[in-house]
Amino acid sequence: YLLQPWEKTWHAAIAFLDRWAEKFPDVEWMYVPQAVEGDRSGWRTSMFKGAEEPRVSWIGIPRAYATHIACRPLARVDEISSLVNFYKRKVHCLGMLAGDVHELHYLEKAGCTSIDSSAPVWRGWNGYSLKSFEDSIWPDYPMDFDAKIHSDVVRWKRYDGIILDNLEACGIDTANARRDGKV
Repeated sequence: YLLQPWEKTWHAAIAFLDRWAEKFPDVEWMYVPQAVEGDRSGWRTSMFKGAEEPRVSWIGIPRAYATHIACRPLARVDEISSLVNFYKRKVHCLGMLAGDVHELHYLEKAGCTSIDSSAPVWRGWNGYSLKSFEDSIWPDYPMDFDAKIHSDVVRWKRYDGIILDNLEACGIDTANARRDGKV
C-alpha cells in the first residue's frame, strides 16, 4: 500500500505469505516496505520486520522511499548494506529516481541485486536521452503507457537508437539488438 501506514502493508504481506508460502515452497518471496510520506522510522521498522521474516528472500525498495519518505536521492543506497550483509537478503529496487542513471552505480556498489524501470524506454519514446547531462535527470512525469504510438517511421528509427542508448547508459548490453536491428 504505497504511502500508507506501514502496518497496513505488513499485515497484508503476512496474510498473503500465510496463505501461499507453503503451497509454493520454491518461490522466493519479496517484501516491499511502505510508510506514510515522511515516516522514515516507520518505513525502516517495516523493512527490518520484513528482513526478519524467514519466508522473505527479497526486500524491494521502492523509489518512493527516496522521493517521499526519506526525501534524499541516495536514501535507498544507505539501507542496502544491512539487508545484504546482516540479514542476508537480496535487494531489488523498484524504479529509477526520475531516470537518474548516477544512482545505479551506487546501488550496485552497495549490493543491490536488481532494479526495474521503464525510464530508458519511456524517455526514448519521447526523444529524451539519458546519456546527455541535460536529460540525465528528467522531470518526474507520470508514464502514460496508453499514449498513441507515433506512426512516423523515421521518427521511430531515431527513437529506437535513443532507447538503445538509454539502455546502455543503464549498463545494459545492447550489441545483439543493434546487430539484429531490434529494440
